[in-house]
Amino acid sequence: MTRTTTVSSDSDTESLMLVMLSDAEAAPTGIVNAPESGRKSEPLSAGAKPSPDHVTVSRVLVKGDWIASSLVAGIADVTNDGFGRNDAVIAGDTTPDVLSRIASVVIKGHASGSLTAGDQYGITAQTLGKLTIAGAGVDLDPDEIDNILLDDTNNDFRVVEIG
Repeated sequence: MTRTTTVSSDSDTESLMLVMLSDAEAAPTGIVNAPESGRKSEPLSAGAKPSPDHVTVSRVLVKGDWIASSLVAGIADVTNDGFGRNDAVIAGDTTPDVLSRIASVVIKGHASGSLTAGDQYGITAQTLGKLTIAGAGVDLDPDEIDNILLDDTNNDFRVVEIG
């Protein structure tokens, strides 16, 4: 079964981390309210069991800034160093088919990681469709696995496809 979720945020100070794990025993999904800082957030997951079912995030629209947050579909942070580096497809994936996809992400404001040394954030899935930040499209190559640094200042926010 494929679950398709649309997530949007109307707040300039709200950030989100949406982690789509599987459709098995799916939990409710939505937007995570950020702590008082209005920035970094904890993961919201769909799927109590991290099994590699097909996962599709159809459209994410952020009407403000994206700060120190991750969007992940079907990918595990296996080294616990933050999404966007050293990630892998969720354990148990034995099929050659693409299991996770983020179709479209539009961030109306700017996007960045944080000033904290050693942290890492990412937009990551097996395939990514379209990414727009502050009105500019990010050049994703449909024929290659993308790994693009999005925050040149802090060097801690990437868009990554895991093949």
